[in-house]
Amino acid sequence: MNVEIPAVDVAWFRDVLGTEAYHNEERNYKLALHRAISALLAPELLADSRFPTLLSAILGEDDPDLSALGIGPTELELLQAGGMRSYRAALANLSGGRWGVAQYIWIPRAVEFGLGEDLREAFRKLVDDGVPLPQRVDGFRDELYTVQEGLQQHGASCRTGTFFASL
Repeated sequence: MNVEIPAVDVAWFRDVLGTEAYHNEERNYKLALHRAISALLAPELLADSRFPTLLSAILGEDDPDLSALGIGPTELELLQAGGMRSYRAALANLSGGRWGVAQYIWIPRAVEFGLGEDLREAFRKLVDDGVPLPQRVDGFRDELYTVQEGLQQHGASCRTGTFFASL
């Protein structure tokens, strides 16, 4: 089925989405975040004892030191060119703003309470290409729910409750 796009829409796509400004605002911060998350989830870093600390930094700090991920000034410039102040702001924007943030804002607290290894294992399984994707996603959701429960058992508040039981 062919869909005809009205000329006015084609012009808008060209005049707005085809500009350098749009490129800088929409693409660059996503690229910077992608580089950080990709580096974090690389097999070498997933095996590294620093993984929980780095995960916590990306999800919980405004200006984390990501040099251990090979992230430097170039990526920070990409964030700023996209109008983002930090990796946390970029991730919040991609997660649906204040509503999406609740899905991960508890993770730095879990690391603080000693649940970083459980999180590392959940992420390691999530990126394991040897397991079918639907199984990995379901398992990831279940493992994060278990970590949230563990955080609550430690007496720490997630501030957001547990989310994954109803998904």
